[in-house]
Amino acid sequence: MSITTINKNLKDEQYYIDQYDRYTVEECRRRERSFLEADLGEEIKSKYPIEVQREQLQRIIHMTLYFLRADRYMKKAEAIKGWMNQDRRKDEIFERAQPPGGISCLKCNSKMISIDKDLYWSDYERVLFLFECNKCSKRRAFFDNGEEFDVTHKCSQCKNTVQTTHSREKNKITTKYNCHHCGFTGTDVLDLDEKPKEIKEIIDKDFEVDRKRFCFSEEEGKKHIASQPAIENMCRLVDEWREKDKHKELYDAVAKVKKLNIADLEKQLVLALEKESFKKLEFSKPDIGRVVVIEFTLQDTTSGTNENARRLTLKKTINEALIETNWKLVEDSIMYKLGFLSGRIRGFELEEDIVELVKARRQKVKKSTL
Repeated sequence: MSITTINKNLKDEQYYIDQYDRYTVEECRRRERSFLEADLGEEIKSKYPIEVQREQLQRIIHMTLYFLRADRYMKKAEAIKGWMNQDRRKDEIFERAQPPGGISCLKCNSKMISIDKDLYWSDYERVLFLFECNKCSKRRAFFDNGEEFDVTHKCSQCKNTVQTTHSREKNKITTKYNCHHCGFTGTDVLDLDEKPKEIKEIIDKDFEVDRKRFCFSEEEGKKHIASQPAIENMCRLVDEWREKDKHKELYDAVAKVKKLNIADLEKQLVLALEKESFKKLEFSKPDIGRVVVIEFTLQDTTSGTNENARRLTLKKTINEALIETNWKLVEDSIMYKLGFLSGRIRGFELEEDIVELVKARRQKVKKSTL
């Protein structure tokens, strides 16, 4: 009859909650300590009174720790679930494993029985079974897949197998190691009468206090989740401010772009086109999406002129008329036929599209100057 020791890995949920909270407290303590021990620098120390320095530092600590605490709370449930699933899987593997059969004693060839098993962790989970001979008490160990556990000792210097000899005097067991590969020798002594050193549990007296400081309660967590849209919007605005500050010259140019509606667009184009003898500008029904696209037609009132030259003149005239606006001519869209010209223009309303428009115009000017 085999004898096995069953040690459950899966604990009650509170065990994992406490473990996660301890990690949170330690991380917050480290972050808080790093701020408090940081050197502000002589310039800041000399520029601001000590009260102002402390106030600003506390604000920074509070804000930094808030987001760290919030992040830990958001990941808490998933982390605990993962830990519990992992330990549950260990128990399932342990309980499901069966000892391999047909294990015989190497000394007397008697059948050995399984007396214990344990979960063995290396590259993957395996269960290790300990077998014992009822006749001579010799032992062997096998994994659940039938692979025997390697009990040979390796040299600490060259990692080759070493020769070992054991001797016992009363309750002292001496093991000597001798490596024939590199010449290393060593000795270990196990005193069975020696009492183990007392292991004192380190009690964190401040844990519960800091747990209330650093770990979100359910109420605080729910409030944080409810405030997420506002926080995300604030972060987005901060990113936009940083981006605009970093590219201030570009965004100053964007701010100067004239945003024309269709009526203003028509007036500006008609004024420029009539100077080059283009008349009767008409717009078709616009294609309205993120960008507005409008087809136009007009008449060339000159006679005996080169069609290609007039297309180039029209292109230049429209580009110059729209250069400081949120509209642009679609390149290569102008066509000429029997004195009628047609083409397409595009209008931009969103700031990010106007930014790209200004970038493209600047790049075009840059290329033309090379």
